[in-house]
Amino acid sequence: MRPVHESVAVTLCIVFALLAVGEPSAEAALAAPVRKARFGEAVYYLDHKVVALPAFTLRYLDWGSIDLGPTVVAVRYQAFEVVGAEGPKELRANLGDGDLGPTSFEVDGKPYIIEVDFNDFHPGITSGDFTVWPAAEFERLQKEQAGSANP
Repeated sequence: MRPVHESVAVTLCIVFALLAVGEPSAEAALAAPVRKARFGEAVYYLDHKVVALPAFTLRYLDWGSIDLGPTVVAVRYQAFEVVGAEGPKELRANLGDGDLGPTSFEVDGKPYIIEVDFNDFHPGITSGDFTVWPAAEFERLQKEQAGSANP
């Protein structure tokens, strides 16, 4: 067992080292390595990390709502920041009454589909996951699925 003064000295060294390093800044957090993903891959988003897809990046921001007045229930949505070659913009997924389903959006003039917390092609997807598809690929998969359901 170490004498008390040695333990205190070790603890103080650790504390001073942490103070010298300091807290990570917002800029450092944004500059952190991004998670790479492929189209159609289920990706966890609730950790707010930047997800690098082949054509753009996507990062979960938070829940948002649109107040439609005192007699109407507010519309809730999940907000994502999408950054393509044309710059950043906000994507609002699951816009509406909470019915989970695909949301269409465009990045740099190309159409995509995002499915948040639900996926027609990944039955095991859970709350906190999303998938993004090029719109043409999503439509092709929907047609294949409909064809196999109706032989």
